[in-house]
Amino acid sequence: MTGWITALIWLAITFAPRGASAQIVATIGSDSISVAEFSSRYVPLLESNNRPDALSVRLDFLRTMAEESLLDQYGYEAGISQNPTVLWAGDAARRGYLLTRVAQAFFLDEVAVAPEVVEAEYRYRNTALLLRYLDLPDSLAALDYRRRLGAGERFESLALQAFTPRGLLDSPGQPGWRYPHEMDSLSGRLAYQLAPGELSHPVRVGQRFRVMELLGKEFRPDHGHFERVKRLQGISEELWPWQLAGTAQQNLRQWANDLPYKWRRRGLRKVVRAGVLAGPRPSGLLPQSHALADEQLFSLSAEAYTLDWLQARLALLPPGTFTGITDLTDLQAVCREVLLWEQFAALVGSLPEAEDALEEANARERDLIRQAVSDTILGQLRQAVVVPDDSLRLLLAGNRNRYASPALMSLQEIVVLDATLAAAIRDSIVHGGSDFDGFARRHTLRTWARETNGELGWVRLELYGAAAESLATTALTAPGELVGPMAVDGYLVLARPAAIRESAMPPLGALRQRLRREWFGAARRAQLMSAWLSDQQASAYTITIDTIRLNQLALNAFGQLVLPPKLALDAQLPDSTLEELPAASP
Repeated sequence: MTGWITALIWLAITFAPRGASAQIVATIGSDSISVAEFSSRYVPLLESNNRPDALSVRLDFLRTMAEESLLDQYGYEAGISQNPTVLWAGDAARRGYLLTRVAQAFFLDEVAVAPEVVEAEYRYRNTALLLRYLDLPDSLAALDYRRRLGAGERFESLALQAFTPRGLLDSPGQPGWRYPHEMDSLSGRLAYQLAPGELSHPVRVGQRFRVMELLGKEFRPDHGHFERVKRLQGISEELWPWQLAGTAQQNLRQWANDLPYKWRRRGLRKVVRAGVLAGPRPSGLLPQSHALADEQLFSLSAEAYTLDWLQARLALLPPGTFTGITDLTDLQAVCREVLLWEQFAALVGSLPEAEDALEEANARERDLIRQAVSDTILGQLRQAVVVPDDSLRLLLAGNRNRYASPALMSLQEIVVLDATLAAAIRDSIVHGGSDFDGFARRHTLRTWARETNGELGWVRLELYGAAAESLATTALTAPGELVGPMAVDGYLVLARPAAIRESAMPPLGALRQRLRREWFGAARRAQLMSAWLSDQQASAYTITIDTIRLNQLALNAFGQLVLPPKLALDAQLPDSTLEELPAASP
């Protein structure tokens, strides 16, 4: 028996097609990249980027493909790419793309954006919002300022704390009318949903966190009737692609629900009682299923549908659709859902370029899952890295202005332009016993402070430039004493400083998480992934590239990279042509 097996193996090796191994240009662990696979992605890349073909360009792109293959193998073996959430997201991306293609091919004439949807979007785009906002460095600061606003602290005073002023009478955070489309989409949508007087929750804008307060909302179309009609038409056309896939899915679902089912309740009850579909989605037929395989669940026209048919098609359902069947209603709903997706699969297969559509859909799924694998690996690497406290302290010292709380002073002020008026006010207060509050209400040029008798609350000490030292000394030695007039930024200021808070650096422990997050910038993330890829290819997934064969590829009449006929028949490759892939560059 052993002799026969040996003979069969010898025959297989001797007469195996010699062109097969010659078509491989790279191996990655247990996987490989063929000439055809490389060509199918490389040639379009050259065309889209208008780059000349060269061995160095081929090597760079092949390294990218090899690293993607490594991520795919690792993600599967580590179970990351099999995570239900990741699988669901990837499947949703694939189905969403195919649904759009099906909708474009079969449901164009049935798609219409509801007039009320168009009108709502039109009003959104033509509604001006009276807003003021604070931009804070992190979410904790944003939550703290929002709490203080809710507790009654003046917005203007908090804005002077949150912003670094450039001039004495700068008014950061002052209200301004803005249209939502002039803002980033997240802030615009959130602000539009606020009621006048309402504060938003912190929303991330770039690298900062924004707290907004809506003070007013006005519908302000700045055009006539004909322009309005034109804009409504433009909005309808813009929203149409979003409506397309939804219309297709609605039509398919309606089709599934309207089919003339003849339910076999006896069979349905048997399946429910047997419990063969009561648990998670079955990966194979359970023992009870064999006895019930031919049990009819329903029929359409003359065709009967059985449990065996249902179990063979459950994979058509998106992840999470099948959640266990415990009664007849659940079972009927799943049968309808399977028919819906079976119809959808048939429509995909009938597309004019079905193969291209499926390949693009699969590529989108692979890209999303690969990104999830990469993000998971980076997360694990970041958790494993111990960032030395000395590195965090160095980062803290180099960015003191970002992390330290600014020096603040609580005071009342009067700001004027005329030196004679400033001197008269001082004399009246110091020698005539006049009321500081009254002069502030009548004369100060900081308009919002007139309502508070010149009281600013806590403001940055740096607001007063060279005069800040004198004010700080008075706040410490003689709080409430009048200082000035002082020349500040072209104005004259009389002030009564009440207290001072020195600039302070929070302890390292309070900032550790924020510092650690900022320490992992884009460059370090790339370095971590590069080191991880190098470690994997050195230990578990050796990557080799046949550089000679890669260089010998040529474009055929169809624009594909192929091996010359003579080389394609030669399966014997000298070992010297296999080069180990160098460590990935950051």
